[in-house]
Amino acid sequence: MIMTKKEVIGNLLGTTTPTEVTICIDPKIVRSAPLRLGEYLIIDYQCEAFDEPVLVSVMEIGLKNLNMPDSILTSPREFEALQRIGDLTEGEILTAEAQVLGFLNSANELEFPRFSPPPGADVYRAPIDLLKRAFGEGHIEIGNLLTNPDVRVQIDVNELVRRHLAILAITGGGKGNTVAVVTSQILEMGGAVVVIDPHSEYLPMREDYGDKVKAFSVNEDLSKHIYPLRFKYNSFSANDFISMLRIPKTANLQRKLFRDAFAKLKDTEWGLEDLENALRDVDDNAESDQFQGIMSRMNEVIEFMMLDKNKEVPLAGEDQPSLVAPGQMTILSLAGLDTMVQQAVVKHVSKKILSGGIAARRDIQTTDQIPCPVLIVIEECHNFIPANGQASSMRILRRIASEGRKFGVGLCVVSQRPGKIDSDVLSQCNSMIVLRIVNPKDQRNIQDSAEALSQEMMKELPTLNVGEAVIFGPAINLPALVKIDKYPGKLGGEDIKVVDIWQKGSSSSTKKGKTRHDDEGAFDSRSW
Repeated sequence: MIMTKKEVIGNLLGTTTPTEVTICIDPKIVRSAPLRLGEYLIIDYQCEAFDEPVLVSVMEIGLKNLNMPDSILTSPREFEALQRIGDLTEGEILTAEAQVLGFLNSANELEFPRFSPPPGADVYRAPIDLLKRAFGEGHIEIGNLLTNPDVRVQIDVNELVRRHLAILAITGGGKGNTVAVVTSQILEMGGAVVVIDPHSEYLPMREDYGDKVKAFSVNEDLSKHIYPLRFKYNSFSANDFISMLRIPKTANLQRKLFRDAFAKLKDTEWGLEDLENALRDVDDNAESDQFQGIMSRMNEVIEFMMLDKNKEVPLAGEDQPSLVAPGQMTILSLAGLDTMVQQAVVKHVSKKILSGGIAARRDIQTTDQIPCPVLIVIEECHNFIPANGQASSMRILRRIASEGRKFGVGLCVVSQRPGKIDSDVLSQCNSMIVLRIVNPKDQRNIQDSAEALSQEMMKELPTLNVGEAVIFGPAINLPALVKIDKYPGKLGGEDIKVVDIWQKGSSSSTKKGKTRHDDEGAFDSRSW
């Protein structure tokens, strides 16, 4: 690549290495267009056997002025006196620390030069056509470069599914919007997505995509195309049922009675009436306090609404709504369910999908097969793969993280508390979209799990604005600071405008509100 002298903005300074360089920048050249953190520059290695421009990313910037030594500037008066002497800007020295990223080969893949550039080598701003080449190799567009809004950033969906993805941010940082941007474009390209939605955040996407989005909930509403979330009784373990019934750990006799009754039903198709009969048999029809206590709990819990003796949401199939289908997003709304019950549902669904992937890959005809590769999105994933390991969904999600790629099952974990996510699963998510993260523990867990995230990029996380992210991993050619696109539709996780609602006064509380699916999983009439 031939550069003119007008485009040179600086030169390499001091000792260079294959991975990092220091650049002395001409302050006058960049005064009209300031050099920014994360900006891409290129270095001319001045080597006859190597003439490719090498991309570097600015990690640190420092500006000092030799005409303003600290030893004499003890008050504003000295500063004013120096200004009368002459132009202080003549003493400015601007330096930048940059990380060497590599050069683009003929296939637009990034390669790393394994030798140092010479000190004094010319440095240029990266031309826009080179950046478009670097960030234009993907299947879906996610946003613009933060340092160059004219450059659209694409990500590779193959790598998202095969190598897994993590989307991390503080509450209100833009996680839900990012998930919607990614999943909606996968949907448009004919992909299959299953979203575990603990708070019904993504249900409004049905309005934008119609029949392409299939939603399931304990509180079905067919008029809104929300189908019943149903599973067979024998899909869950005794521990799952004890969690559903909320039998205290101290209620040993109740727990023993239930386990004994459950054991009588093993390896059979059974329903609520069968369970009641088994409980009576084990209790010898004594109507004991333990029996009555269990029966009372069975009549009260909402979770039993999702259980059926014969019916279950099918893995695949064209004759009825199913979990996995090409060109379909499936939303499993778990709002209103206890966390331990949500874990049991996620365990069962994840196991069903992975088994379907194994069957499809190995052509096992006796097991239901998934019809295509699928991406499972786990919202609030710290509840399902916690760092302390205390979740029934832990084992299957770990297995998907380590083996799912071989069977066409990808994983996308989403959380506002990365420090509470199992580090083994997080380390398997090779691509990451990290929005604003402030908590030091969360930052450490991300850095410990992500080899591609440098210490310098970690420093950017607390300073990001809403919707801005660091993206890195095999799904993108270069680590990048990106302004994520705004999802054009509505989402359910948007912040409530509290003051506006209060200021409407009590008169608005008497008006009939719109029916909406709230975070408790019920359809209520609310004005907000």
